[in-house]
Amino acid sequence: MINKKILISGDINGEFEKFNKLINNLNKNKGQFDLLLIVGNLFNNNKSKNNYQSQFQSFISFQNELSIKTYSIISNEYDLKAINDYQNQNQNQNQNQNQNQNQNQNQNQNQNQNQNQNQNQNQNQNQNQNQNQNQNQNQNQNQNENQNEKIIHFLKETGIIIDKDISIGFISFSNYFDEEKIKKKFETFIKSWGMIDILLSYKWPMNIIEFDDENPMITTKVHEFSENGSLLIQNISIKSKPRYHFTSSKDFYFERNPYFYSSKSHISRFISLAEFQNTKKQKYLYALNLLPLNQIEKEKLYQHPQNSTISPFKKIENEMNQNQNQNQNQNQNQNQNQDQNQNQNQNKNQNQNQNQNKNQNQNQNQNQNQNQNQNQNQNQNQNQNQNQNQNQNQNQNQNKNQNQNQEKIGIEEQIYRENFPFLFNNSNNPNWKFQQTNSISKLKKGNQNSNQLRNPNQLRNPNQLRNQRNENKKRNKYPKQTNENKKTKEDTNQECWFCLSSSSCETHLIVNIGEDIYLALPKGGIIKEDCLILPINHIPNFVSFNEKAQKETLKLIESLRSFFQNQNQNQNILIFERSIQFKTKKFQHGLIQIFPIPKNKETETNIIETKIQEFINRKKYPIQFEEIKMKDFLIKFKSEDEYLWIQLPNQKNLITKIQNQEQKKIIMNFSREFVCDLINKPERLNWKECEESKKEQEDNTNQFREKFQKFIQKQKQN
Repeated sequence: MINKKILISGDINGEFEKFNKLINNLNKNKGQFDLLLIVGNLFNNNKSKNNYQSQFQSFISFQNELSIKTYSIISNEYDLKAINDYQNQNQNQNQNQNQNQNQNQNQNQNQNQNQNQNQNQNQNQNQNQNQNQNQNQNQNQNQNENQNEKIIHFLKETGIIIDKDISIGFISFSNYFDEEKIKKKFETFIKSWGMIDILLSYKWPMNIIEFDDENPMITTKVHEFSENGSLLIQNISIKSKPRYHFTSSKDFYFERNPYFYSSKSHISRFISLAEFQNTKKQKYLYALNLLPLNQIEKEKLYQHPQNSTISPFKKIENEMNQNQNQNQNQNQNQNQNQDQNQNQNQNKNQNQNQNQNKNQNQNQNQNQNQNQNQNQNQNQNQNQNQNQNQNQNQNQNQNKNQNQNQEKIGIEEQIYRENFPFLFNNSNNPNWKFQQTNSISKLKKGNQNSNQLRNPNQLRNPNQLRNQRNENKKRNKYPKQTNENKKTKEDTNQECWFCLSSSSCETHLIVNIGEDIYLALPKGGIIKEDCLILPINHIPNFVSFNEKAQKETLKLIESLRSFFQNQNQNQNILIFERSIQFKTKKFQHGLIQIFPIPKNKETETNIIETKIQEFINRKKYPIQFEEIKMKDFLIKFKSEDEYLWIQLPNQKNLITKIQNQEQKKIIMNFSREFVCDLINKPERLNWKECEESKKEQEDNTNQFREKFQKFIQKQKQN
């Protein structure tokens, strides 16, 4: 375990040369620091514009000598304008230098062409030497400037960064804050990372000294800063619960007593630094030896010192929770009232319609009876003649229909073979049907052994499905308990999102459909080409698939693996499957998640396996994975088992068995949490916030289908 040496500074106020000398001495005497964080004013408002630019240039050049990575928040509007001016000026200077170099080179080339080669050989050599020297000097200057930009980073607006395994949240000065976006940004990061190590803010949070009555450092100025603090920063502090919160306070230093949010939570510390070289000799530098969150022991993290207090935001946090509960209750009551009013109106309309219908029916019945008596005699004679003719025609039509059906089947098969030859294997049955969802002509019925196909329009007609199921229940009142039925435990619940026979199934996300499984895109994927492999029927997990479906699934996985590795995508795939039983003792619809990840050094199999363990340790999850072979996986695990299965890019399989409710909660979102952490996309953690419009979902599905279809066609041709 290695502590990270971090140095935090308050206001610099343009005294860059003196500040740099101090930092340089500290690095020599105390050892090299890993990070330097600046939370105060960079420039002094009283100094001229030209002066601050020259001082700023000296500060950045000196940082190159220190080789210490620096992050600075923006504390006021003056600093924001100064930094923008400096960055724009650097860009313009670089552009002008490049233009001048090109002009000089062109002039020299023209002069050399006009002069005689024999007379001016020595002069040309000297000129070329001078040009090379100038070019080398310019290259060195550009390299130094690029190094400087990498050393110091200006943290504008709000966000979270991770450096040296330390998470740093920041709230800089801005002319406009979108509070909802800022809150969501921090919320999604906290769900993925757990907490923030350091929070930097340009102002104090409101009411930070609440419940800190015994602190001798509290003065009138401290009260003023606390009362005039920022409500936004207060809310971010409540959500992020940082281990350390740093800000600045001009001419005084203040450190609040440590505070905790609950008896089982970690300690938070609030520290406000004075300005550099203040006359009162208040503390303006804070040196911190911080152990990264993924290396600290849980017991040490949750230790509370004797002078610790409850959170200064406890009252506000309780009020926020109460308001949320009240809003939820109000919404529920409003919905109930709306439903009641709708039901009352419907009942009134139904009664009125019933009375009207009764009167109309009585009149109609009287007229119908009179007409029926007159027409009965005529119809009897006509029916006798028609029946004789129909009997003769039926025999002829039956023979014609049989011949036509055979011709249609032959024509359809011929069309499929000509246009989609890759759909057929050595047998005469198509494997995969790549078709538009709204024009899918044939889908499998619920019975796996049936060769009958059904129209997908039935997917959107729940009444027909319900009537059909009731008829099936009557016919199969006492079904035979075969081994296949016991193993699959099919659930025909109409509310399942993933059953193709369900009205809730989002068919516009389906890429293609096989014999027993289908491929689809998820709602709100981490990236556009995340995909799912699902059984057509309600089967709980991969080990419950019959042998044919398992082989079909493994073949599809291999096709996807080749697809993502080729096609200039250069990606590996990471596979997850969770098997979870709900409180109703019903299993979820089985699904296998396919995540394409960039193929690089950080996503090699050994590194991913290590990162999985580091992620578990950092999150303090009580789960442990074991390596298992595919054959053993299919033999040892049964359909009623709850587990999480991971397949790494080299097809190495990891498994953990769920044994309690706590593990079940962890497994529910483990795959998405880990992948977001692996590819550094914490903002994609909540799928609901990533959900696109139906039109965008349809476009993504069509694009993926076309690319995957072309790839399969090429494979079949090769």
